[in-house]
Amino acid sequence: MGRVVTFLDRHREVRQLLPWYGTGRLDGAERALVETHLGDCAECRAELEAEPALKAALASASPEAEAGWAALEARVRRSMPAPRRASRPWAAAGRALMRPDRLRWIAAAQLAGLVVLGFAALPSAPTAPAARQGP
Repeated sequence: MGRVVTFLDRHREVRQLLPWYGTGRLDGAERALVETHLGDCAECRAELEAEPALKAALASASPEAEAGWAALEARVRRSMPAPRRASRPWAAAGRALMRPDRLRWIAAAQLAGLVVLGFAALPSAPTAPAARQGP
């Protein structure tokens, strides 16, 4: 039984071989496979042409990964807006209620409420039974 190879499998295989092809490290069969595919695939040709630029960029990069990440983090932090303080709408209302001129009215309302509740809690006086009228 034969093996079915689609273009996508061949394309993926060639893309994995491109770095070695670019450095001349492929044997004859693999090199022929890549060259045949490059004749048909513009995407792989473009990737092969970009390989030297990628190598140059990697060579010029700092080998200190931590320093690179720290520089990137500093750049990102500088570009971010300053954090806003969380708004608390109830805080403004609380400050408005606690002004001294309003505190007296609040205390008077509480006192009036206590008086009303006190009268409501008093037991009602027993009523005398109604007098019977005779036979």
